[in-house]
Amino acid sequence: MFLTSRKYRRLAALISFAVFILVYRYLQHAAHGPAFSVASVVPRLGQEKPAPSASFAAKLSPPNKVAHIQYDESDDDSNANVVDSDSEEALVRADNHGNHNHPNPNQQKKPSHLSNSDSSSGGSILGRLSSESNLSRPFHIGPILQNSGAIPRLILHIHSTADREQIQYEVQSGLDHKDRYNWFKSWESVNPTHIQILFEDKKDSLRLIKGSYGWEVSSTYYKLPYVRQRREYTQFLMLRHFGGVFADMRTTCTTPVDKWDLGRKRIRFIVGLDVSLLLPLDFCH
Repeated sequence: MFLTSRKYRRLAALISFAVFILVYRYLQHAAHGPAFSVASVVPRLGQEKPAPSASFAAKLSPPNKVAHIQYDESDDDSNANVVDSDSEEALVRADNHGNHNHPNPNQQKKPSHLSNSDSSSGGSILGRLSSESNLSRPFHIGPILQNSGAIPRLILHIHSTADREQIQYEVQSGLDHKDRYNWFKSWESVNPTHIQILFEDKKDSLRLIKGSYGWEVSSTYYKLPYVRQRREYTQFLMLRHFGGVFADMRTTCTTPVDKWDLGRKRIRFIVGLDVSLLLPLDFCH
């Protein structure tokens, strides 16, 4: 009986000491700010690891050229670099190994931090090529036609090849429509301050979907049985990711994009629209 009472007294003493320590720590925290954090001692259970941002490799061209976009699926974009080559093209690469052939290693910068504000010279699309959601961009509440930067100065295309020389060769060889290359060229000649982004309909589409969208989007893509359906599906994903104007490879441009009259002078938000010379503006839902 005596031993049992001694055991209880020791237990009570330990509990009292623990309560004293907790009260002391609480008073110290209230008087001088946080002295300790339980979260720093006790690990968080069930916390999922953040999804890695997909890095990319993009070959950008001057405004009157075509930007050929290539994504890779590496888990780290901290090695992204910007390099100006002799041909006045910018090459942005990101990989896990850091094997870059750069003449100037001091020009390292993450793509999500790059500027896209220079609209007078066609702007830079480097910042638009990150895998981060564009929903984080500030929303312009004024009429779109009064804000030149509301719609990115990008012209998006999807074709069976992303090589413009191949497009020209197929036209000259009679393998494609005789006006295809002229249609394609019209967009850059009429819009010299815009940048064209040309996607190869299979490889580049998959890289965009895998690098920037989740399982539901990619699984829907694979369920579409025809290439044409997948192209049309991808074009809306491109518009969401990059912004700008999507132009079918069967269309030609006769009026600069900056001078387009959308028919709604006070329009504040565009979900999407199709334009045809034979039909009025058809707003998409």
